[in-house]
Amino acid sequence: MHASKDFNLPISAGYEVRIEYNEDFVILHLPSVSKFTPGVYKDMVCRLYSFWEFAQTVGYKAVFAAVSPSDKKINRLLDNLGFKFINYGEGEKVYIYTGDK
Repeated sequence: MHASKDFNLPISAGYEVRIEYNEDFVILHLPSVSKFTPGVYKDMVCRLYSFWEFAQTVGYKAVFAAVSPSDKKINRLLDNLGFKFINYGEGEKVYIYTGDK
C-alpha cells in the first residue's frame, strides 16, 4: 500500500472536510458539522457531486468517507448523501460512494 497524504478543504458553510488520498483511494474525513441547515445540506450535495466528478476524472472508482461511529448526525448525513457503510477501520466507520444513490 502506498503512503497517503492529506489536506483540509476550507469550507465556510458550517462543516469541515479533510481529504486523504494515495494512488489507491481517496477518503473524505468529516470531523465536524457545526451547523446543519437545508442550505448546508444543499451545499454538501453540490460539492459531493463536483468532487465525485473530479475523483472519476483522475481515475478513482469510488470515494470513501471515514467518520466517528459516535457522531450519529454525520453518519445519518452520509446515508442521506448516498454513501453506503462498508466496515470499521482505525476506529472509524468507513463508507463508500460510487455515484449511485
